[in-house]
Amino acid sequence: MNHETVTEPAPDWAGLDNDLLNTADAPRMGTDADLARFAVDGVRPERVVFPGSVPQVQRVMESASARGVAVVPAGFGAHLGLGAPPGRPFLALSLVSLNALVDHQPANMTLTAEAGACLTRLQAVVVGAGQWLPVEPPFPDRTSVGGLISADLSGPSRFSQGTVRDLLIGVTVVRADGSVAKSGGRVVKNVAGYDLGKLYCGALGTLGVIVEATFKLRTLPEARAVVRVTCGDMAGAEGLLGRIRTAPLEPSFIELVARLPAAGSGYAVVVGFAGAEEDVADQAATLSSLVGGDDRLEELSEQEGGAVVAELRDTPALGEPVLGLKVSVLPARVAAFMTALEDEGARNGSTMAVQAHAGNGIIRVRVSPPDDRDLRGWTSAAVDRMRAAATGLGGTLVVERASPDVKPVLDLWGGPPEGLELMKSIKRTLDPKGVLSSGRFIGGI
Repeated sequence: MNHETVTEPAPDWAGLDNDLLNTADAPRMGTDADLARFAVDGVRPERVVFPGSVPQVQRVMESASARGVAVVPAGFGAHLGLGAPPGRPFLALSLVSLNALVDHQPANMTLTAEAGACLTRLQAVVVGAGQWLPVEPPFPDRTSVGGLISADLSGPSRFSQGTVRDLLIGVTVVRADGSVAKSGGRVVKNVAGYDLGKLYCGALGTLGVIVEATFKLRTLPEARAVVRVTCGDMAGAEGLLGRIRTAPLEPSFIELVARLPAAGSGYAVVVGFAGAEEDVADQAATLSSLVGGDDRLEELSEQEGGAVVAELRDTPALGEPVLGLKVSVLPARVAAFMTALEDEGARNGSTMAVQAHAGNGIIRVRVSPPDDRDLRGWTSAAVDRMRAAATGLGGTLVVERASPDVKPVLDLWGGPPEGLELMKSIKRTLDPKGVLSSGRFIGGI
């Protein structure tokens, strides 16, 4: 229900194989194990290709475009569950062999890397200069630069550091026809004009194959602290969040975590601070003064705080849930949506793991239904009710993840956005044959 009906020419797989393999500089072809590894919503690719250079990426895209073969760009494959199932048989184009650290300028605080570079490795390099790339994608050891941008991944610290879009200052892509396009550069201050690189953030590979990117870096803070406050109920958590918003605090993140139905103290507010050691200590003390008498405060050790942040970072992408939702509302309405989730859980008998970037209004919900239900019908009705609750609060709801037997019957995006025709026009301009990630984005793009 997410795809437009389009008559596509039959893909010429034999011709593609001939184009790619009968050359002196042939890309590596994947094995049967790779076909399983790069399956998208249970659909295996027809081929997996691992180019080791930009010219090889160009050759793949030029041949695919000429031969009518759909291409799904990928990194390690960890985040391919985002988006709709592929609209047609496809080739998976993994960039993991294109993984060089191209340039690190500590004085300019910029980092340039190829698309297949692993986030964990890059962070290890820049930390030696007292810097970091302030993003916290789930499973950074399995997240590539290209995947980070294409899936628009972030984490708890987006509250203070912004998103990938805010940090990206340059990008190089191979377009659907094999041509190379560049936007931005390797310095923070660049030529004025349209920042076309932002188009690729969150586009799920539908507009081009990212082969290189440049980011702004931040200075590592002198000290960090993580404080967890366990609240007896949603009203207590809501009151604490309200006091935090109006207090003289500058948290690096504010997270609200819940397990529904709540057993006893089912809500926790987790707040992070980063900066000069004295300032961090003062901020943590100020937060302590805001905690109500029925709540339990824990100032976590460095090791405990690191483990909690890693859990907050990874939870949205753990396993393959029956249903994984992303809800966006105003920060002041997070508590109201959490209350709606309580009502929904009581109604449908499900259990939910909920994590909210409470300072940004982004809420992620992992839903496990009762065992005795028809999953397709139950899930579709539950999504409709929760989406109605989100839209009633002026927000949106997107199905980020779902099991392959359920996802095809769901309305993943919640109806066309106002700018859909513009988005389709951009897609037609950059990918007129619909080769890239066919049908995987909103409106069947």
